[in-house]
Amino acid sequence: MLSSKISRELENAYLNSIYKVFVRDKEIDLRIGKKSLEMDMVLEEFGFDNFAFLTAANPKSTPKPESENRKRNTKLENEIIQKEFIFLSGIAQAQNGDWQEKSFCILGIDLKTAKAFAEKFEQNAFLYGLKNQMLEIVY
Repeated sequence: MLSSKISRELENAYLNSIYKVFVRDKEIDLRIGKKSLEMDMVLEEFGFDNFAFLTAANPKSTPKPESENRKRNTKLENEIIQKEFIFLSGIAQAQNGDWQEKSFCILGIDLKTAKAFAEKFEQNAFLYGLKNQMLEIVY
């Protein structure tokens, strides 16, 4: 089960962060509670209706050394590839630029599988999006 107890401060950090997806030569900014026409176009192009945005870095929002975060994200990337999902690179970052985490935008992933990845990699939350709908955070 994903974390049901996070501080108000941490929740606000998640809600106010900027989530970027890199598609070819452009960046798509995603915001929780907002629709993204650009992301809808990407989903349409690849033939999907949904996506998850998650990382393996900084488990339980506890900062880890960059080398450990790289290893964790490599493991997540390998699992995404093994399950034959299409993914795009991304980053999550604070509005003020204090931190950022390499992330993955996994296309066509169902909510149950996204939750399983988040739980396995000890994440408090991840983002889940459906075409033509507002981006949600899943705790």
